[in-house]
Amino acid sequence: MHGYRDHSIRPSFHNAEFYCPCSMCFKCPFCSNYRQKVEEYPINQQQPPISTPPSYTPKISDTAQPGLAAVEFGAITPCIFRMTYIWLKNGNSFWSYPVFINRATASGWRYENGSWIYFNVDLRDIKNFICT
Repeated sequence: MHGYRDHSIRPSFHNAEFYCPCSMCFKCPFCSNYRQKVEEYPINQQQPPISTPPSYTPKISDTAQPGLAAVEFGAITPCIFRMTYIWLKNGNSFWSYPVFINRATASGWRYENGSWIYFNVDLRDIKNFICT
């Protein structure tokens, strides 16, 4: 099995491999082999949506919230795994399918030129959004 560690065997001083006391080296930032594995994400986060987004473009005036410095984490979280139209502060706008949102960023699939492209955007760069 990949990633299996027998905890009954402790590395000796002759072994140069670093031993992780937390036994979860792929999650521990103090370990030498720390990395985020693709296998940790559910399969639906790795694949773009099967369907295309709606054919219409919503109007920003329908959902306008003037004066916002940034989109709040709690406000956009319900849009995970839903078709979402995003307006950016730089003037760009697009249909998206967010699959991951934390307090600083949103990641997912963006519909561009007839295909889904993976994207990552800072929440401070989002002017407004609407979920369907």
